[in-house]
Amino acid sequence: MTTITGKFVDSGGVAFDGDLTLTLDAPLIDIGTTPDSIYTLAPHIFTFSSGTLSGVNVVQSATSNVTYHFVVNKYSTKTTYWLPDGTQYDGPVVLNSGNYYTGTFYDPSTSVRVGPITSTESSVVMDFHAIIPNVASVEFADLIPSRISTDSLPRTVRAIAEILTSDADFVEALRCGPRFKGSYSAATYYQRDDAVTYGGSSWVYINNDPAAGQTPSTLNTTYWQILAQKGDPGGTGGNDTAYNATGWDGQLDAPSRNAVRDIIELLAPKSSPQFADNPTCQTQLTTDNSTRLASTAFVQNAITARLDSTNLTNNPTTTTQSTDNNSTRVATTEFVKAAIGRYSRITDTKTLNTAGGASIAGTQARTLNTININSGDITNLSSNKFTLRSGTYLIRATAPAVAVLAHRLSLQDTTNNTRVITGTNAYAAASNQTHAFLAGRIIVSGNTDFELRHYTASAVATNGLGIAINESGQSEVYAMVEIERID
Repeated sequence: MTTITGKFVDSGGVAFDGDLTLTLDAPLIDIGTTPDSIYTLAPHIFTFSSGTLSGVNVVQSATSNVTYHFVVNKYSTKTTYWLPDGTQYDGPVVLNSGNYYTGTFYDPSTSVRVGPITSTESSVVMDFHAIIPNVASVEFADLIPSRISTDSLPRTVRAIAEILTSDADFVEALRCGPRFKGSYSAATYYQRDDAVTYGGSSWVYINNDPAAGQTPSTLNTTYWQILAQKGDPGGTGGNDTAYNATGWDGQLDAPSRNAVRDIIELLAPKSSPQFADNPTCQTQLTTDNSTRLASTAFVQNAITARLDSTNLTNNPTTTTQSTDNNSTRVATTEFVKAAIGRYSRITDTKTLNTAGGASIAGTQARTLNTININSGDITNLSSNKFTLRSGTYLIRATAPAVAVLAHRLSLQDTTNNTRVITGTNAYAAASNQTHAFLAGRIIVSGNTDFELRHYTASAVATNGLGIAINESGQSEVYAMVEIERID
């Protein structure tokens, strides 16, 4: 049996469902079974989905020179609509509450309910005749081109190609160059381009007429031409003289394997060598930290460089401590610069053209969602609350309000439920936006959560907490808290 595999797609490259119908063009008899199997002209249908052809096993027909009729059908779904009186409706339909009705829109007084019936139709997309080759598996695409069912042709093109490439005589006849026939035999008839070996050399037959009994030689140029001539006899072996730098210099003869082995034994092995006397190596830089060999000079230089650093000469370095460290450890220049510039900033940052949000008539927590700068003192920002580590801080904050009348900011210690800073009074009349400000110093003992709160006298929808300015390519920024550590 031969397995046929393939993949079907439409002209747009989309796979489809369908079937392959196979019909013999003449009865086929399989004498390999008991009793003989007679394959009749009854068609057989193989269905496939998503274009993939599988499970198609068909008896080969190349030996009997019988073609199959291949028909590929594509399935398509069609829906028709029927009126209550049983007649088919071909006009427009509209879906309403899970049912179909006549018309382009549903009208209870005029629309008539119709019943949909979905059916599957098939259309022929490929039709041809071909012989199934005598192989275990074949691609469907290899069967497609001109396969003609006629008794006037003894072989299809594929069958002819199989004969030309499998029959030894045809292969030899079609091969370019010499055809090797092995050792010369006086009883064999040779023809042009036959090649043989004889007397240690190889020869090619050059006469146009086949002949036997013509022994290859350099004198028999009518029938033979030499291809590769027998070489001269080889020597008895290499020179076994022991290695000597002076004695070997300039000599052209080859040493024996024994002499070469003696040289190799004198060399240090690559794995775990044992150096004698005083071997030397390159002195590496003192900054080198690898598996290279270290000379005594490298070791001396490395010790000297380490001693220089210990005496704090040149440019010694050490670990940079965290900015909250307050001990007698050595302070690096990096630590000092970080300790001096302890500035952090948190903002309410929103996407372009997003308003600040609605205000209430009362106190609300201002949104804080972005850490713009963090010197390391802000340990967390979550749910509009920021956490500060122990220290003394200067706090500055500002936030806008629109048409809320009186308003003011305050900073709330939510860990201890205490207001720690109260801002200045502000007033925003109808359609006006003004900013409230606060500033003050706080001392924090242990990690503490804080919240920026905003009292507004009136509730204003959408943008009571700020109007979007819609600057192209920029975010909207509303509330802002600046934190400077001063201890």
